[in-house]
Amino acid sequence: MVAAAALEEGVAGTDSLFTCGGTKDNLIHCWNDAGHGSITFSRAFAESCNPAFARVGLSLGAQKIIGYAGKLGLDNQSVTGYPVTPDPRQDLSLIGEPYNLVNSSVGQGPVLVSPVQVTAMVNAVVSDGVYRVPRLVKEVRKSSGGAAEEFASDAGRQAIRPDTAAVLRDLLELATDEGAGKEASVPFYGSAGKTGSAQTGNSKQSVNAWFTGYAPRVNPRYIVTVLVEDGASGSESAAPVFREIMEQILRFD
Repeated sequence: MVAAAALEEGVAGTDSLFTCGGTKDNLIHCWNDAGHGSITFSRAFAESCNPAFARVGLSLGAQKIIGYAGKLGLDNQSVTGYPVTPDPRQDLSLIGEPYNLVNSSVGQGPVLVSPVQVTAMVNAVVSDGVYRVPRLVKEVRKSSGGAAEEFASDAGRQAIRPDTAAVLRDLLELATDEGAGKEASVPFYGSAGKTGSAQTGNSKQSVNAWFTGYAPRVNPRYIVTVLVEDGASGSESAAPVFREIMEQILRFD
């Protein structure tokens, strides 16, 4: 989401340079203890470089990040055809609270998201920037066979420009080919996606490990989001699960 905002607002391009000091970085620590040194925006995305994206977040500011989070559905908890009780803990305005902007820019901090919301956001990237409210139920049928109730799919709205979505797809491919998401690579069909590792506060080693992505790479048909609670990292715990699930889906496609 921060990458989408940066590209839309012209804060960063794929070749924009940032500096990562690793554990000695004066803004936020990176998982790479030695640091990435000078790193492009594209590589920072692929390698999940915290200092680079923290600096992107500071350049954008809290209000722009909150705005794009809303455009990409992170303020929507509803699912068409299925009742969802809103969780009051999900509050995007917390990004604007003191000291939260840097952490929120790298997927940490107080803001919560669900796997369904993340999946819908990735669907917007796949759909040339058009966001649609997720739908779980198409229709409820009577025992006699007729439709008792139907749930129309969302017509969608343009959340980000098509060219921004195209660049994001390139970045997701890079992350899976050469970056932190290599364990999610699906042979023959191709895949693309992004890792995430959100600290839980339970221990330094324990994180909510994420991977979300799509396949096949050309004309994508499926999106899978994996969340492993108390995992090691997105690349170690979630990416291999994504690959296994997607391989089985495509095997029977």
